[in-house]
Amino acid sequence: MFSCLNYTAPQRFNSPDETANFFFITKFSQEWRLWAYEPANYYLENRVHPRSIQIVDDFLVPGGFLGLPLLYGLIAKVITPGLTIYLTPLFAVLGGLAWFAIVRKYFNKWTAFASTYLV
Repeated sequence: MFSCLNYTAPQRFNSPDETANFFFITKFSQEWRLWAYEPANYYLENRVHPRSIQIVDDFLVPGGFLGLPLLYGLIAKVITPGLTIYLTPLFAVLGGLAWFAIVRKYFNKWTAFASTYLV
């Protein structure tokens, strides 16, 4: 239920960060590289790039945290890149369950549930 919109809605990302991450996750999982060449930049003096992508020596490179495209790209090698959109919700749910278990160990069940709900 956490990712039900991924089944019903078309695959569309709401932010440039999501788009750039998915682009480089796919690029890394298929070609083992975190850069791409855009031929239009040759004629337009490196002006064509989304917000979360930088240009270095005429190549598009990630502009943010490199860990996400690298880690998810490695996971996408095992599964398909299309399933990587479910990894962040999965890790969020697993993190919530881990938080519940930690708080429950030191406090009671009700406190663990309340703190997990508030997180």
